[in-house]
Amino acid sequence: MRTAALTVIGSCLLSGAVAFLVARPAAGPPAPSSFDGPARVDQPAVPAESGDESEAIVELRMQITLLEDRVAGLESRGASGAREVPFAAPDDAAGPGGLVAGVTPAEQSAFRDEVTRVLEEREARERAEAREAEMEERAEEAAKSYAEYDEVDARLNETVSKLGDQLGLGVQDRRVIRDLLETQNDRNREMTRLWSSGDVDDEELGRIFMENRAAHRAEVLELVGPERLAGYQGFLRAGGLGGRFSYFTAPWENWADAKGDR
Repeated sequence: MRTAALTVIGSCLLSGAVAFLVARPAAGPPAPSSFDGPARVDQPAVPAESGDESEAIVELRMQITLLEDRVAGLESRGASGAREVPFAAPDDAAGPGGLVAGVTPAEQSAFRDEVTRVLEEREARERAEAREAEMEERAEEAAKSYAEYDEVDARLNETVSKLGDQLGLGVQDRRVIRDLLETQNDRNREMTRLWSSGDVDDEELGRIFMENRAAHRAEVLELVGPERLAGYQGFLRAGGLGGRFSYFTAPWENWADAKGDR
């Protein structure tokens, strides 16, 4: 869709160039003026009977066709990243210095700059639209995440009771594990907020993500010890705290050296 749009844009500009170039007087340099695109053109009369002018028009149309082909060639260039639009005609069809006959260097440069500007503006709009769509998707995913975090908070007492029984935790240790689970759930919530808002870049968010993961692993390891760590990881893998909590802590990985990760 993008490359097709570029071709349409280029073709419109090039067609405007035909009108601009054909409308120029045959003799003498054009009066100095700023180039504001093909929408505004002055069209002085051109005598139809002039053979020289007719030949120049034919040549111009040929060169514009070549230029249209070059703009269409952007489709095959894809993600090359090159934005400059070639303007000069082939050697066998160009006038002195590689210029299209009847076109001044200033006009050639202005037209090339105008096409480049339009293409860059189009690319900028597409990037902005893609970013907007991405942020909408992030907002939708964040809403689902917050609902799951709320459910974890609402069922925390029940969860701690099951986990405490499974791991054989005493009353004090159950209080501690409850605090650890609540803290990590808040970390997950904050990371989701940062991601959905775009307040931090991906590199910074990744750093926070890994720091929080290492912190939770070390905290749990210190509480339950190596002998009961596998039981806690198994509880997470079974969905005891929801899929997102499991995602943030990665219980399928080796936590044995979690203290060294901090």
